[in-house]
Amino acid sequence: MAILRKSSQPFEPYARLMNIIGDQLITDKKVAVIEVVKNSYDADAENIKLNLKDDTADKEITIEDDGIGMSFGEINNKFLRIGRNRRDDGGDPASVKGRKAIVKKGLGKLSFFGISHEIEIATKKDGKLNVFIMRWEDIKGAD
Repeated sequence: MAILRKSSQPFEPYARLMNIIGDQLITDKKVAVIEVVKNSYDADAENIKLNLKDDTADKEITIEDDGIGMSFGEINNKFLRIGRNRRDDGGDPASVKGRKAIVKKGLGKLSFFGISHEIEIATKKDGKLNVFIMRWEDIKGAD
C-alpha cells in the first residue's frame, strides 16, 4: 500500500504554458484591453482612462483608473498568482462597493503579452506607490 504525504511544494508552471494559455484564451487585441479594463472594474474604479499612442515606432497603451490599488503583498500573493480564485483564499466575492467580480481566473493579465513584450504596472494603496515591470523575455527565461 502506498503512503501519500501532504506537501507544501508549489505548483510552478513553465512560462511556455502561460504563453499557450494566453494565446488560446485571447485571440483579439481588443479583448486584451477589455481584460485589463475588467480588472479596473473589479478594483472599484469609477473612472478609467485609455490612452493609445500610435504616432511613433514605440507604440504605447496606457490605462489609468481610480480603483482601490494594490499593496505589495496583494501584488505578490494575489495579482501575480495565475488562476487564483479570490473566493478560495478568503477573498470577498463582492467589492467594497458591492460589485460582483467579473474577472474569473486571473488569466487576463497574460493577454497583454499578445500586444506587448513589456508591461509596467503602477499601483497605489494606503499612500504607498508600488511600480513593477513584467517582461515576457524574463518570464520565458524563468523556465
